[in-house]
Amino acid sequence: RRPESDPYINPFTVNGLLVLTSIMTPVTFCELLLRNVTYAVNKDVSLFQKDKLLGWRLKPNAASNPDAPVRVNRHGLRGPDREYRKREGVTRILFLGDSIPYGLRLPYDDTFPRRVEILMNQERDRPVECVNAGIPGYSTWQEYLFFENEAYRYNPDIVVLSFCLNDVLHTYTGLRFGDYGVDDPVPYIEENWIDYITHRSAIVLVGKSIYHRIRFGKTLKENAIYREGLDVAALFEKETYPEIKQAWSDTQYYIQKIADRCEREKARLILILFPYIYIMPTDERTVFSPKPMAEYSRRKGIPVIEVWPLIEQDMKEQGIQKLNHYFQDHCHPTADGNRLVAESIVRCLKSLTSSPPNRIMESTLRTGD
Repeated sequence: RRPESDPYINPFTVNGLLVLTSIMTPVTFCELLLRNVTYAVNKDVSLFQKDKLLGWRLKPNAASNPDAPVRVNRHGLRGPDREYRKREGVTRILFLGDSIPYGLRLPYDDTFPRRVEILMNQERDRPVECVNAGIPGYSTWQEYLFFENEAYRYNPDIVVLSFCLNDVLHTYTGLRFGDYGVDDPVPYIEENWIDYITHRSAIVLVGKSIYHRIRFGKTLKENAIYREGLDVAALFEKETYPEIKQAWSDTQYYIQKIADRCEREKARLILILFPYIYIMPTDERTVFSPKPMAEYSRRKGIPVIEVWPLIEQDMKEQGIQKLNHYFQDHCHPTADGNRLVAESIVRCLKSLTSSPPNRIMESTLRTGD
């Protein structure tokens, strides 16, 4: 019989501790060792939360001031609070898109959705409300799902869909949310301890890098540049590739789905096409304008505004030589660029209200005259 004073240690406990120690010791050693060769990328994602359907969305009532003051309203959009139910006598314009209508690095009053609202209310007796549903990093498939599942509740009379070539790019690379793209906040959002470990663990980061190199042949930083630059060029330089054709087809499919939903909601759809400026290693600039999408929109009878012809015309009239007067980077317009876009949208809206529903206003929408 074992004396009562003798401690009794369960053999299963001992074995469990041995196994745990044998695992944690090399893991801890590897973690400490790898921290000398890798580091976690820090990114301000205080405005975002994860979303099972869309990957991410803006966090209701969040606020931040990284480049410009941003306040998210209670419905999770940038701009003033708008009730889903539209007030009697109000014309409501819904802006779908990514960080371009959202107004990346700009005060809200400098964004073209806000400028459109100001201009329209200066010229009309009927009040106009603009709802900015631009979410940084979104692509066309997310914009469609957001419209289909929530944004339609704002009862818009007009939907303005922003499009940039990286929308096709994300379709081409087969990416959904949760990848390593520069526009995707999901890998940086820490909502629980699992997120914390996967973001900050050196072992996990090295594993991601190895996977990324096997899949893309690039480091994280190089691949981000590659996807944001070279692949945009590939949309035109390799336009005969089956993958490229499929990417354009898939993107057009989601635009058509948005158009179909607009028709059911009795809302007018306007497509606004932004160019993508690719800076060559020699500092030369190539401007890619999404002509294929413009041609598709006109075939389908969707009014379309091409931004690049507007920029060219304004540069000629104002004697402006540098594109940085209009663009902050590859595709995000400056305050002056937003002003130009807003004025074109207002001209488009005036043309649509004075024309038959199915008429395409090519002279107004293509050149901005």
